[in-house]
Amino acid sequence: AIQALLREALAGFAGGDAAVGRGGLMATPTTLADLAGWAASRYGDAPFLQTWSAHRGLDATLSFHAFNELECRFRAALAALLASHGVRPKGARLALLCHACADSLALTLSAP
Repeated sequence: AIQALLREALAGFAGGDAAVGRGGLMATPTTLADLAGWAASRYGDAPFLQTWSAHRGLDATLSFHAFNELECRFRAALAALLASHGVRPKGARLALLCHACADSLALTLSAP
């Protein structure tokens, strides 16, 4: 099911169509930063990401909508943190050192 959603998302992304979501018509994103919001408007509560642990097995499932909310929170927090250190959003280089998890993906997409 997730593979079918990803194929559809990639086909729509390449085709330049628009998604109809809860908030109405949303244009296909042109940057990675806009991808989470676009996918949430198109797929809502469908499963986006499943985390797995060697000790616990399937740990959690995150929907497109929940991931978008996580990315938006990270975007606001990261912007405030960088601004407090005098980092301008455009033209600055930012390195992130993270382990593989949903938070790392959301943080990567939220970087200016």
